[in-house]
Amino acid sequence: MANWSLPTTASTYVNYTAELDARLKDLAYMLDPAVTTLSNVPVNTVRWSSANARWEKYSGTAWNALSTLYQINVATAEAWKTGRTIGLTGDISGTSAAWTGSGNISFATTLATVNSNVGSFGSALAVPIITVNAKGLVTAVSTAAIGTVAAQNANSVNLTGGTISGTTIQLLQSTTAAPTAEGAIEWDTDNDLLRVGTGTSTKTLVDTDGTQTLTNKTFGAGSNWGGVAIPVANGGTGGTTAATARSNLGIASIATQASDNVSITGGAISGTSITLVQSTSAAPTAEGRIEWDTDDDTLVLGTSSGTRIMVSTNATQTLTNKTIGTGSSWQGNVIAAGYIATLSQDTTGNAGSATRLQTARAINGVNFDGTSGITITAATPQSLTFATDGTGAAGGTTFNGGTARTISYNSVGAPSTTGTNASGTWSINVTGSSASCTGNAASVTNGVYTTGDQTIGGNKSFTGKTTVSAGSTGGIEFGANPGGGSGDVAWIRYYSETGENTVLEIGVANDSDDNLYLNASGGTTIANSLYVSGGISSAADVSASSDETLKTNWRDLPADFIGRLAQVKHGVYDRLDITATQVGVSAQSLQPVMPQAVTTDKNGKLAVSYGNAALTACIALANEVVQLRKDIEELKGMK
Repeated sequence: MANWSLPTTASTYVNYTAELDARLKDLAYMLDPAVTTLSNVPVNTVRWSSANARWEKYSGTAWNALSTLYQINVATAEAWKTGRTIGLTGDISGTSAAWTGSGNISFATTLATVNSNVGSFGSALAVPIITVNAKGLVTAVSTAAIGTVAAQNANSVNLTGGTISGTTIQLLQSTTAAPTAEGAIEWDTDNDLLRVGTGTSTKTLVDTDGTQTLTNKTFGAGSNWGGVAIPVANGGTGGTTAATARSNLGIASIATQASDNVSITGGAISGTSITLVQSTSAAPTAEGRIEWDTDDDTLVLGTSSGTRIMVSTNATQTLTNKTIGTGSSWQGNVIAAGYIATLSQDTTGNAGSATRLQTARAINGVNFDGTSGITITAATPQSLTFATDGTGAAGGTTFNGGTARTISYNSVGAPSTTGTNASGTWSINVTGSSASCTGNAASVTNGVYTTGDQTIGGNKSFTGKTTVSAGSTGGIEFGANPGGGSGDVAWIRYYSETGENTVLEIGVANDSDDNLYLNASGGTTIANSLYVSGGISSAADVSASSDETLKTNWRDLPADFIGRLAQVKHGVYDRLDITATQVGVSAQSLQPVMPQAVTTDKNGKLAVSYGNAALTACIALANEVVQLRKDIEELKGMK
């Protein structure tokens, strides 16, 4: 990587630091040829070769292994000079033969005796008792006899856990069978019943094959009754069929019930044909009762106060006191005129397509009723002249075009310019530099127009606030082309950019040499950021506040700052948003190295504080140069 004949006194500053940095990197890599390439190294230079796993020394023409010179080869030693034995002590003991490491080794060992009682332990009538020490060795073993279950007292055999399978269990048999011990089960030989002790009493279990009386038992949901009929006295129906149940309960079928006393509450009737009570009078009065009138073929509904007849859509019926609601359509016969109220307007003719006016009207002396076109001959028009000297026709004179007239403000009456009568419409000519317009000009429509374009000459003074309309095309616009030519304009506008984000725009346009100057003898203060789409040129210095009394929490740049700075993308480039070729850096590339020098504008684009970044980088490089010079002096002193 490095040319070790460099740097020289002829090296430039930039080349000097790069050449010295390359040599320092080579040393950091221990001159390993796997990661660096050397040139012009001094004779007797020593390097590490990771490929050969050895140190090497340069003879001037080749790199030779130091193991040849000093007879060392730690990485690939095949044997020890002096053989060594391996001894084991403790629970396992043994000693190996002398071993140099030139091959694998194995040797016999002895396990210490911790239990002299050897053999087989345990049987069908005895269990082994084993003692194990902390190292997992069996230090003692013996046996303990166990009796058979048959030999145990019948009431004292306790089996805990495990599983009993393939074994026949015969319960204790008793003629009284009244066990009280908790969980004790006995067989009652007299009654052939299974009884269980609860600790204080005895529970008898249900026998599904015998006859038993169950007291205070509840059959849960999903149970089915398959026994004999339950008597009515016990809450049953006394029958096993629906017919028998209805008969026992005194309930006849619906078909046999009296027509007035069948009551069905809740549920749903589905898939069943219902035949209504038929009557010739059909006058049910029971609330909600429905009958069929066989004489009139109508459906009659009883109410609490009388009878209502339902409408049939297939028969002729007379409806009384009925209102046809909104959205209904009439498709029946024509309604007789006697049933239509008298209208309040003249219904004769057809106003939508009238062919003539009822009464002809005169237009300039010619009658017109609309049946045909007419021709009107205009009289010869006469002129109307406005005088500015106050002469002309008197007020109240009629002008119909037949006679020429001259009128002036005398014709309409001279307006009063003071007091409550000052309002009105009149012509005002304001001249001279001392003219002053105050008050509310909104009532003046000819002197200073409230709408439209107007040119006002002379100097004008306004007291109070002057409001100019906002908008991207409104504002204040100065006279065009003050230096001649065409298209040169300047303006001040105030408008919304997005939502509540507003912009006060001061602009000039047309030529590249049309400039905007902020000329203030005391300086110009901008409280927030200033965004400029073009370049900024200053005849004097551009300074930024940097007083140390305004700063705190100083921190050093990262130790690898110079190396990372050297990787920042830089050079000459062309701009895409404007027509310009510039030199600089990539803000995205600089941001990870020096984030404090990179900002984001209102449009989300990155910007670089070149002055801050450049001066800080120069100082860091200056420190590096000072250290490099010190290192060079030390290297010179080592020769």
